[in-house]
Amino acid sequence: MFSKASYQKDAAAKEPLFGFLPRKVQGEQVRKAMAHELNPFTKQPHTQQYRKILETRKKLPVFAQMDDFYKMEWADPPRRR
Repeated sequence: MFSKASYQKDAAAKEPLFGFLPRKVQGEQVRKAMAHELNPFTKQPHTQQYRKILETRKKLPVFAQMDDFYKMEWADPPRRR
């Protein structure tokens, strides 16, 4: 019998977007998904080119502000008319 924690750990290892909820995503979740071994859309391993591009992106100022962006984006969602 699997425990809930071991199931979640196993699922997260296989699925980069595991646990993502619409309009509730946080910067740390996004960083983990980007660093995951698998591409979340193709389920194939990331290429060396992807890894190289990701390392370059991590040096950009906007990457450091990811948490603030998600807090602002989801703090006051747009209202429907």
